[in-house]
Amino acid sequence: RVVFMTLREHLEAAEKALILKTLNETEWYRKIVAAKLDISRKSLWEKINKYGLQEFEPVVQTVVRKR
Repeated sequence: RVVFMTLREHLEAAEKALILKTLNETEWYRKIVAAKLDISRKSLWEKINKYGLQEFEPVVQTVVRKR
């Protein structure tokens, strides 16, 4: 079965992929990602939420030193 996507769906898929690729390249440094994509940090935040990209954010573990 062939599934057809609308132009909007194609554009959104491409945008999501580009944002995720750039987030991973910059280790999720959102300020740099927004600058590279020439969008505001607020717009980036909205797109991360829109596409559910938070689940792809790496979990940073804090190392606690014993004294």
